Amino acid sequence: MSTLGSIHTLESELKITLFSAPKWMQIQLQGFWYGLVSDSIRSVEENEELTLEPSSIESWLLYADSQFEGWPTSWLEPIAKQFLSEIRTLDELNTWFECLDTTFRDCVPVDLNIFTTLANGEILSETQWERLYDALAFLPPPQQRSPNQKRSVKGPKTRHIHGRRAITPMRSRRAITHKKHKYYSFIKLQ
Repeated sequence: MSTLGSIHTLESELKITLFSAPKWMQIQLQGFWYGLVSDSIRSVEENEELTLEPSSIESWLLYADSQFEGWPTSWLEPIAKQFLSEIRTLDELNTWFECLDTTFRDCVPVDLNIFTTLANGEILSETQWERLYDALAFLPPPQQRSPNQKRSVKGPKTRHIHGRRAITPMRSRRAITHKKHKYYSFIKLQ
């Protein structure tokens, strides 16, 4: 597969990830790609080989902004391995950098887009980080339950009467509808 072909594969995988990823991942992906591509360009210009070290991902994120310190990075390792598996020229890296800018502008909500700011050589201001953290603050915490914990049941319990069918109080039965509405949205991936 040509390197440009692998870039198109990376682009389509990135779009799929961005449409399904939580907001914090969308933000972190932008910092990660900015740091990785910037370091890749530097390594090509200095004729060095870029390898994935244990601290590489964190250093790429910190290159983008120091606010990324302490964010989880293990999920980014397969992406870095896939990108670093092929040697790219400076022109291919610049093309990928422009592709990233377009992809993030198209797939990330405007209030979460930091890649363009970083690509313009600007640092993220405290005000921008406050807005980003405000956008992340309203997300409900993930519901985790232990394997032994039973699922909570809402609503009145059904009573079982001997010799008859189960009886559920009438008020709650009226509120339950069995109509299902399905909405489909189609996303065109380029």
